[in-house]
Amino acid sequence: MFADYGSQGPRQREFLHDLVMAQSSHGIALTARHALATRKPVYALESEMKALRMPTLVAYGTRDEACVQSSEFMAATIPGARLWRVPGATHFINLDEPDLFNSTVLDFLSR
Repeated sequence: MFADYGSQGPRQREFLHDLVMAQSSHGIALTARHALATRKPVYALESEMKALRMPTLVAYGTRDEACVQSSEFMAATIPGARLWRVPGATHFINLDEPDLFNSTVLDFLSR
């Protein structure tokens, strides 16, 4: 997900570099060990998602290949969820399309 966003140009590569370097290696290790490694796969949360009764917007960039199937699964599983596919966007929709992201999220929240 970082490589795809970073491949867009030097500004994006520099931004990601600065973002990662601003984090402590200890903090990254703790996040990986205690948050990422211990969480259930999204598919194991199907019954919990089916029980949700709140407005849900599931968004993904079409270039974010790692998240396409899981995003579509969540949108199909959460009752009434809205699926938003952002053509040409990476994992970082808010960075790829900031104005579109902000207006879409604000519109969703206002409803």
